[in-house]
Amino acid sequence: MEQPKLYEALCLINGHNDLNAEISATAVNLRNILTNKYISSLYSAIDESREMAEKHPSREIVLLKALKSYTSDHGSKQINNIINTLTLFNAVSNINHSIDNFSHTSVSALSKNNDICINHNSAILTKLLLLLAVSGKI
Repeated sequence: MEQPKLYEALCLINGHNDLNAEISATAVNLRNILTNKYISSLYSAIDESREMAEKHPSREIVLLKALKSYTSDHGSKQINNIINTLTLFNAVSNINHSIDNFSHTSVSALSKNNDICINHNSAILTKLLLLLAVSGKI
């Protein structure tokens, strides 16, 4: 005796071209959701922190900017690269410090502000994702 539902399932899976297309479409949709919901948020946080680091440069960056006018064009480009690297480092350091503050804030202090409590694991995951985003891996 033939089982019609089993036969339908076999025929459906046998037409694997549709299955492959559906898996590919699902992967694209998942990637878009992750990009729009999480990754773009990480890049926004990085951009915000970078702007803060540029508005409030470290003493080293201020010194490099002052020295830049006394160098050749090639030296000026190298100093600009160093300034950009230090600014990015300062931005990541600011983000890292902010995440640590969130993860160490007590639950009672956060509940008074109607904020959510950030646990240690999500803080570590966020740091890792930010590092990947800064390095251009995501």
